[in-house]
Amino acid sequence: LAIADGGTPGSTKLRDVGVVMESGVVLRADVWLPRAEGRFPALVYRTPYGKHDATKDWTTFEKAVKRGYAVVIQDVRVIASEGEFTPYQNEGKDGYDTIEWVARQAWSDGNVGTFGLSYPGAVQWLAAVENPPHLKAMVPVVRQALAESGQTYQSVDAIAVTQGPGLAGALLVGISYAKALAFALDNR
Repeated sequence: LAIADGGTPGSTKLRDVGVVMESGVVLRADVWLPRAEGRFPALVYRTPYGKHDATKDWTTFEKAVKRGYAVVIQDVRVIASEGEFTPYQNEGKDGYDTIEWVARQAWSDGNVGTFGLSYPGAVQWLAAVENPPHLKAMVPVVRQALAESGQTYQSVDAIAVTQGPGLAGALLVGISYAKALAFALDNR
């Protein structure tokens, strides 16, 4: 049962919407929608860290809604969702099912993108391998640490992939997360 609240000015929020996976497991998502009438491109963020915590820490969600995007923030098989959490095991098929569910919603125009960093960045690749037909863009950010000569070097790589069958369109590497997401949003 989804619970609607007023959201922030200019948006509507549906909380704990059940999204049924092909396996029968129900994953819970919050859906943020612009208040305008119509159908919107959508962005999906899937996390094991708790969807409510993610929205407290990042303003990206609110900014995307203000730009006319529906945003779906989903707990993977942990926290409020059903199923047992085994890192990465179900993320490809669950990501595919979620992307295609979003594309079928009355508020969606069928164009779906994904974004996120750390685990939410990595799971995008697993979903993309399943080749969901409505996935049009992705901005995965994965942090990696490299040890050399007793020192640890950390880097953040952001990759924006947009426009094309199987995401074979434009590819940007080594730019900031904010710039990659802005590129994906503006080049849909």
